[in-house]
Amino acid sequence: MPPIENVSPSRFLSSLFVALFGISGAVRAAPPGSDGAVIRAMELLKTQCAPCHNPTKKKGGLVLVSAEGLETGGDNGAVVVRGQLGQSPLLQVLEPDADPHMPPRKQLADEEIAVLRAWVESGAAWDAEAFAGAASAPVIDPDSLRSLPGSYHPVLALSLSQDDRRLAVGRGAGVFVYDCTATNHVLLHRLAGQDDAVQSVVWSPDGKWLAAGGFRRIRIWETGGNTVAAELKDLVGRVPALAFSPDSSLLVAADGVETQSGVIRVWDVLQSGRLDPLARWTAHDDTILDLKISPDGTTLASAGVDTQVKLWRIPGFEALGTLEGHNGHVTSLAFHADGSVLVSGGADGEVKIWELKTRDQRETVTGHPGPVTALGWSADGKKIVTVCEDGIVRICDEEKKRPERSLGSAGDVVYALALSSDGTRSYGGCHDGLVRVWDKDGKLQGQLSGEETLEP
Repeated sequence: MPPIENVSPSRFLSSLFVALFGISGAVRAAPPGSDGAVIRAMELLKTQCAPCHNPTKKKGGLVLVSAEGLETGGDNGAVVVRGQLGQSPLLQVLEPDADPHMPPRKQLADEEIAVLRAWVESGAAWDAEAFAGAASAPVIDPDSLRSLPGSYHPVLALSLSQDDRRLAVGRGAGVFVYDCTATNHVLLHRLAGQDDAVQSVVWSPDGKWLAAGGFRRIRIWETGGNTVAAELKDLVGRVPALAFSPDSSLLVAADGVETQSGVIRVWDVLQSGRLDPLARWTAHDDTILDLKISPDGTTLASAGVDTQVKLWRIPGFEALGTLEGHNGHVTSLAFHADGSVLVSGGADGEVKIWELKTRDQRETVTGHPGPVTALGWSADGKKIVTVCEDGIVRICDEEKKRPERSLGSAGDVVYALALSSDGTRSYGGCHDGLVRVWDKDGKLQGQLSGEETLEP
């Protein structure tokens, strides 16, 4: 694996000098942790320029598929001079009255031209990973997405605050926050989560922040308010997984291009106003479905469609190892409270128990009739709680190697699971938009629909 790219002060100052003083020169490689503007520029170059300017067609002698090609230029010389808008023909041919005009049969939107101008002005950094990942990812502005159909409002994500007082529900395109101290789970907030279905939600352990991931963006709210405190934009694809570090200082997210890449990004949320990732790297060869951080904050685990679980050191984010054993997508992860064991659930219907110290597979729990969609540890840390596509919540004992008993049934596909720290409640997020609430004995206590009246 290539070394993890972290933003360094020297790289930041270099970019700043380019932006302020227009230092010219050859196109350079993207700075570590390159931001959303560079990624957006790569998408535009891949989708709008590369179809004609590639090693096969090579129109005008120009090949725009690598930093080297951009630096070399075409038959008429360089097409980009970093920091110099007026000396960069690539920008001049984009104007509506340009002759020749590029793309030949299309006029780019003003916003797209502005992205490329900003990219050239800031140094024309080249991000090879983002360029490769744009192959099957058309440039789509999240703000241009149409509203989801009213009938489509699955609960794809749940997060229970560390003190068990608040439940966040990613339902359809919205985020719903419930007061769990009230018997009937009073609805406190109905937040505009995303334009696409909300894929992930997570509370910071200190209870200060709530983050939600959707399509190409993450929204963060300060607890107790309806106003978005921060918005992280221009990610590559959907954000199916989010995690805060135990001290609430880091926010980790997964995005990427389906069938091609699973990217992990890390933000330092203590640096107010910083929207660029602290680190970014391609961690998997396909979509990442879950992220978890160990209780001591030293290890990040990622689970992917590529059937692998990978471990990363915090800080530094270098690879620690790969856990292989599943025969299908790895859908969910959970660290034991003492940090010594990690469990993973997969589309193969199996739950794997891994020893973190040795990276060995300690046991496999079978007996699920379909894919395991989510899991967690029981309050006493002795059992594993799972949900399966058949909608049944199960208690699993690794010594028996099979589910021990059923805790409850949703009667629908369950995508997400949240467990109270005292073991008195379990929450299941379902395809029909309902959140089922079970007590410790598996008795259904209620259902949260999102149609509840907001607390005044």
